Amino acid sequence: MSLNNQFFMAHPALQPYIDGYLYLDMNFSCDTGAPLNIYPVTSTQMSFVIDEQHLFHEVGVDRIYQYPLCFLGLLDHSRSFDVYPKELIMVIFKPYGAFKLFGIPQRYFSNEATDVQLLFPEIKILTEQLREVAKMPTAVVARLESWLLKRLINTEKINVNSVAYACDQIQKSRGLIRIAELS
Repeated sequence: MSLNNQFFMAHPALQPYIDGYLYLDMNFSCDTGAPLNIYPVTSTQMSFVIDEQHLFHEVGVDRIYQYPLCFLGLLDHSRSFDVYPKELIMVIFKPYGAFKLFGIPQRYFSNEATDVQLLFPEIKILTEQLREVAKMPTAVVARLESWLLKRLINTEKINVNSVAYACDQIQKSRGLIRIAELS
């Protein structure tokens, strides 16, 4: 198995809300049948699947996901997939970043993968634009980022400063801050 990762920094205006973009090219041999195991994650993510066949099938679950642009909420348990895309680009949000950019409480997305078109029907145009440049990770990131910058303008009234401050304090103290001190 070989894994080709490429990390892209977010635009300065998005850096308070996005940790960055990750291009994954998982060149697994089709014969191995190795499952893809995903363990609990502490960040929400939006993924654009570059593969023509954008299918996910979770082991032991009678459900197939087919979203070219997918939003993944926080996971509190591991998941295993026996069918999964081999190439994708992920937007990795800071703990409060997706709320800032989408204006939707993130608790609704815990342990869920959601088709971004259900959240934003107009995104179908973006998905088509992403498909046009799918084999050029830098171009995919640029188009995703352009859309996210527009979202940032549309959600400028959403204030996440107190949550951002609390997250910063928790990270600085490595989780050893008392709730009373934090509040």
